[in-house]
Amino acid sequence: MAENARLTPLQLRRQLLVARCENQRRTLAVEVARIRQATAWLPPAARSLRGAAPWLVVAAPIAGFLLVRNWRGLRQLATKAVVGWRFGVWLWHLLSR
Repeated sequence: MAENARLTPLQLRRQLLVARCENQRRTLAVEVARIRQATAWLPPAARSLRGAAPWLVVAAPIAGFLLVRNWRGLRQLATKAVVGWRFGVWLWHLLSR
């Protein structure tokens, strides 16, 4: 207490700013760790996409043509695939916790 009484207001302000800075650094480190954990799936997904890219170049126009031509079965299959993919991603995140 006596030590604080000898400090000038400017020194007290500096200590407060240093303490806030350390707090912000810790918070930022936690946020960076969370972001890294949340985006850990991106590099493997990008590798998979690069591997599938030649097939996607061929399959995308064909699928688009078939969907436009009112192929009900393919449209239903595509809808089910999207729903299944979303469910799989949700389940993966649920089980990976």
